[in-house]
Amino acid sequence: MTTVVTGITSTVKALRAYSLPGGEAVREFPEVSHVLSLPDGTATSTADDVYVFTETITATAHTNLDLFALSQEDSAGTTLRAIIMANVKAILIKNTNTAGGAGYIQIGGGTDGAGAADAWAGVTTPFETDASTSIVPPGGHWQWYSPTGGTVTNSTANILHLGALSANQTYEIIIIGDHT
Repeated sequence: MTTVVTGITSTVKALRAYSLPGGEAVREFPEVSHVLSLPDGTATSTADDVYVFTETITATAHTNLDLFALSQEDSAGTTLRAIIMANVKAILIKNTNTAGGAGYIQIGGGTDGAGAADAWAGVTTPFETDASTSIVPPGGHWQWYSPTGGTVTNSTANILHLGALSANQTYEIIIIGDHT
């Protein structure tokens, strides 16, 4: 029996320094943190499978992840297991490029970037039926979450498109959900 417990922690910290009219120096440290925790299960706010993948997409190339037929591979490219998601509850994509301003990753916008309708993470479901897109700049990340998730079916509508625009892009992705 396999147990899956997942969590995503996001924290934004800042330093704000300024001087008051009398010359007194003031330093503030505002912070916003959020922890998303999904214990093992298939009910709302739980998950029982996770897919993790790292890839480099060459400039102007595309990757189309079929969420109904994901393949978990080891570092040598050997398939360890097939993952068939029944329901996706969270997606996190991190662009690991550090070259500021050198291209970005496009999410959505049609299979192979052709502009046709296909899946990408939307407001209430990860599957939108239009050619909308979102981007992840170098060093940035993008996250989608729904406690109830979005149902995955064996169709071309459940493809998560990622494209490298203007320059090679390396990304890490984690998809959290329920398997069939």
